[in-house]
Amino acid sequence: MDTSAGNEEEARKEDRMKPINERYMIYSSKRYTICQMLREIYQLTDNPEIRLKCRIASRMSKCMAKIITEYKGEGWEDNFWPLKENADEGYPSSGNKCQLR
Repeated sequence: MDTSAGNEEEARKEDRMKPINERYMIYSSKRYTICQMLREIYQLTDNPEIRLKCRIASRMSKCMAKIITEYKGEGWEDNFWPLKENADEGYPSSGNKCQLR
């Protein structure tokens, strides 16, 4: 049995549970995505435990979206998420994609 493959999968699972960098929690998306909702919850609270859980859930959501993209291909989420009202307010010019690192 190849234990290196098992160790690699365990490392990937651990990476999925690492909190996303705090700087990504200030972005605002034009769409109501899972990550956008988590960012809004993060910004509404001063509770450090809730903020940490939002950062972990954001990482998990990004990993899940990456896997879905592998199956469905690029562009699967185009028009999947509803647009927010006043979508251009607070929207960074670099786009709405959060990076994992």
